[in-house]
Amino acid sequence: MVDNAKIMEEDPFRTLPDPKYYEGISTADLQLNDPDYGQLTPENRHMMAKTVEEICLQKGGNKVISVEAGEYDESYEELVKTSNGLKVLLKALISRQVPQ
Repeated sequence: MVDNAKIMEEDPFRTLPDPKYYEGISTADLQLNDPDYGQLTPENRHMMAKTVEEICLQKGGNKVISVEAGEYDESYEELVKTSNGLKVLLKALISRQVPQ
């Protein structure tokens, strides 16, 4: 990555932010992750999609020609650390049930 930076043109506006801008940054756990996520099975995911599909069919009545539903989820952790002291640990869980 450092080698790649050497081939970039110098830019006086490309700098790391001054640490004063993130002094006292909150480290509070925002509880964005479902602690039971690891217990979600393929069967649970299928049931979620099936439930969305059935509700669409019920609400749409005779007007519905066809319905597709899907479930998507993703979980990841990301650590961001800069050379001027900023350190952020991000844990994210993305889950969607999508009627199509």
